[in-house]
Amino acid sequence: MSEIHNAENRGRILIIDDNSRNVQLIATILDHYKYDVEYVLDASNGLDRLQKGGIDLILLDIMMPDMDGFEACKEIKKLPDLSDIPIIFVTAKNDRASVNKAFQSGGEDYLVKPFDAKELIARVNVHIDLKKNKEKLKAVNQELSQKIIERTKEIKKAYDTQNRLNNELKTANNELLTADQTKHKFLSILGHEIGDALNEAIGMLQILKHRVESKKDAQIVEKIDNSLIKLETFIKSALRITALQSENSQLSIERFDLNQIIGFCLLNLDEKLRNNNIRIRGKHLDEELFIHGEHHLISGALLALFDFLVTNSVKKSSMQLETVKDNDKVSLTIEVDDILLKKHIKEKEATLSTNYQMGIRFDSLEFVKMIILEHRASLTFDYHSNEKISCEIIFNEQQYHTITDPNYLTELN
Repeated sequence: MSEIHNAENRGRILIIDDNSRNVQLIATILDHYKYDVEYVLDASNGLDRLQKGGIDLILLDIMMPDMDGFEACKEIKKLPDLSDIPIIFVTAKNDRASVNKAFQSGGEDYLVKPFDAKELIARVNVHIDLKKNKEKLKAVNQELSQKIIERTKEIKKAYDTQNRLNNELKTANNELLTADQTKHKFLSILGHEIGDALNEAIGMLQILKHRVESKKDAQIVEKIDNSLIKLETFIKSALRITALQSENSQLSIERFDLNQIIGFCLLNLDEKLRNNNIRIRGKHLDEELFIHGEHHLISGALLALFDFLVTNSVKKSSMQLETVKDNDKVSLTIEVDDILLKKHIKEKEATLSTNYQMGIRFDSLEFVKMIILEHRASLTFDYHSNEKISCEIIFNEQQYHTITDPNYLTELN
């Protein structure tokens, strides 16, 4: 088609007419308006020429010897490759029956001889422009259809990939759930067995307490007793925090005295404090200061925290404790006057903050952090220029007021 069509002209027109004078007249007009023109003198040769392609419009006479224009139009419109070429009937027949028959056979327009040249060009221009616009629209539709097909394939591929990933994720989640259930079951069994063993050991130790005669043996028994109590606290707290993180369970909220727990922790660490000659100074520790949470978890967390601080402190250092209630917040501040502890923490590059975006890198403090977070409390460490380290835990009591605090309800009344 590109070899036949001249790019400098506005279109290529085929004239099918057995009258050579008519052909010459029409060709002269079209050539003046920059159209390429070809002609044949009968319908059969016209069909042969159209099969070669490159024709943008047909000017068709009705009265021809071998096949009239009506039949020729029908034959042209039957062929898929030719059906979009517009056909203008150019004839001397001006009766209504011929006009109707021309349109019924598939023609796009009808021009009666003699015609005005401008009218011919106007109609030719309209139909060629329509044809070219249809071809452009068809090309765009084909391109869009191809893009839709390609996009559909991409979407299907992505959908299949998503389904595969979802299935893999579902399988992985099921495996994790099974593993978590197995771990929780194992920990429960382990905790139960260790608990039974500890209870038995503690019971036997209580019997031994009444049978020891020497002061040295009594001290050893007391040391073992404190160690077992400490171990029991840690194990129960660890199992409980594991259960809270593994299941959809919630904290069992209780109301208890924070200072009483601090006293329990210091009592269990009494020997270690004495061996390291660490001096304890307290402020407001003899007052009642109630908080809410799980008693055993808070006891385990504070015991682990004090044990960490005492273990990593140099001998003859001091530890200052203060508990304060300020509106809906209860705080515990521990200040350690110790260069070694600060150096130890810095060397480990520990992040001792319970912000969700930060973590603690010591195992014992990680245990403390998990419990503090479960209670929606905060834990922060601060290094002072005077070589002191302070640790602060803040409990937010506002969230428990309307649920469990009878004193708060009394105040409202």
